[in-house]
Amino acid sequence: MSELPALKIGDRISPLPIIQGGMSVGISLAGLASAVAREGGIGVIGTAGIAGNALVGLWLARAIVLSPFALRAGAANGARPALAASLALVLAAWPVGLAAWHASTLPASRLLLAEVLLLAGATLLAIVGAALRTLFRSSQGSLAIATMLGIAISVATWTWGGFWMRTLS
Repeated sequence: MSELPALKIGDRISPLPIIQGGMSVGISLAGLASAVAREGGIGVIGTAGIAGNALVGLWLARAIVLSPFALRAGAANGARPALAASLALVLAAWPVGLAAWHASTLPASRLLLAEVLLLAGATLLAIVGAALRTLFRSSQGSLAIATMLGIAISVATWTWGGFWMRTLS
């Protein structure tokens, strides 16, 4: 059996002339690329899978921040100002989200679903916060309840983050 010649690229030499290509579907990440490199080949990391994970992480982070923010804004200022502030929080990340989506393999329908859920959450949470303000008639009481409720929703969102990751990716 004959030996395969080494692969030379510039001043780099790979003893095994095998290049494992990054397929960008979440398989060709550091584990596979480093295993190929340890055997003497060249491992390539596919980045589209990473962009999809970053996009879902961005969505999850905004959902976690949105809960206490929108509820407290509604409890402190009423529905309209809270809705405006909450929507601004959601919309501010759209340029980054679009860039990450463009570099990912996620279908556009998943991106739209995530953004619609965030917009609906921003609207609902601002209204609930304003309702707390009306119900308690005390700024301090409504803010305390809004804070506790917002933290509970954020914890639940984080706890079930794996579900959201599977649903959206």
